Amino acid sequence: MEDKSNKKIVLLITTLGAFIVPFMVSSINVALPSISKEFVMNTVLLNWVVLSFMLSIAVFILPFGRVADIFGRKKLLLYGISGYTVASILCGISFDTGMLIASRVLQGISGAIISVTIISMLSSVYFQGERGRALGINVAATYIGLSSGPFLGGFLTKYLGWRSIFFLVVPVGIIIIIILLNLKQDWAEAKGEDFDYKGSIIYGVSLFAVIYGFSLIRSFWGITLILIGFILMIIFGFYENRVKNPILNMTLIKNNKILIFSSLAALINYSATFVVGYLLSLYLQYIKGFEPQQAGLILVAQLNALKRSKKLELLYQLMQERENRHSTRSHCRNSIATTSHLTCTGQESRARLAWNTWRNLLVTLTLLLIVFTVTTISTEQTQGGSHLQEPQEQESENKRTYLQ
Repeated sequence: MEDKSNKKIVLLITTLGAFIVPFMVSSINVALPSISKEFVMNTVLLNWVVLSFMLSIAVFILPFGRVADIFGRKKLLLYGISGYTVASILCGISFDTGMLIASRVLQGISGAIISVTIISMLSSVYFQGERGRALGINVAATYIGLSSGPFLGGFLTKYLGWRSIFFLVVPVGIIIIIILLNLKQDWAEAKGEDFDYKGSIIYGVSLFAVIYGFSLIRSFWGITLILIGFILMIIFGFYENRVKNPILNMTLIKNNKILIFSSLAALINYSATFVVGYLLSLYLQYIKGFEPQQAGLILVAQLNALKRSKKLELLYQLMQERENRHSTRSHCRNSIATTSHLTCTGQESRARLAWNTWRNLLVTLTLLLIVFTVTTISTEQTQGGSHLQEPQEQESENKRTYLQ
């Protein structure tokens, strides 16, 4: 009975955690014009309100994954939720641009902790046969946060002001903290091992250099930073291949083509879709003169004029839920290929509405062809097996760790 109770508690914690981070990602886009108006921001500073949060997550999510394995996932999640709650309060009471961006950095660092620990906690509690259902619920909470963010963010911005978006997640954070304090068990499968500080620094600096370089790409220093960042990434790869306890096990990449192609497909997919929310929010409010609530509704609909795209996105979510429920029994290779191809079709439809010249349309179709090719190749790599099997020894070890 105690084991089942702990599972339900962990599932509740991770579901709430999976909601608040993506909710903040999508909801803040609608509030950007209001923030810019209050603080008199230029385009560069306004971009950093979003970029500071996302870049912090990208830089710290890999090192914190290793930290969670060493020092305990529940303990680190408690720190992450506490930091996220405090950072949200600081964002809500910010009195100038510097304080807001600094608070967003703290919020992003805490968001990285939340994002990396909730999945690992679920994997530690739910074993083969029931893990797929738990992960499916977690993914559902993530997409609920992403899809509800624009509408709720627009509604709050119009009637309560943009600061209310940050205050909304504070009660959720407090609830998670209270539940975590009453959860006695913790999981630290790599306890006592060394942490790779040098690799973490190289990784963080390289990623920051690339992203910051792209924001200055029109200048000499921007191109220089991008080159330095890519060089450091290569150095990071060689270093991680030789260190004893790396933050990124390079053998996972070398010997797993499925992981490579699926990660590349995810990168292309999110790069193409996430930018729509940011740019479209500014376009609708600055150019079209829509109110935040109206802009949020349009963002939720993902360009309401495209009925075909809406049907494809709904089909994508339904197929994803189905595969998450059966992920412990069979490969989801067919759904990966199918839904990726449907995403290509939806992006092609958006391009037809947004761009008028045939040259831009040709570029879009070329990029979509790349996505199609990548997902097809990754599907072929899975033909050799029909079941997702985990090593029995590792499964037994996980169960022993959980029961302790």
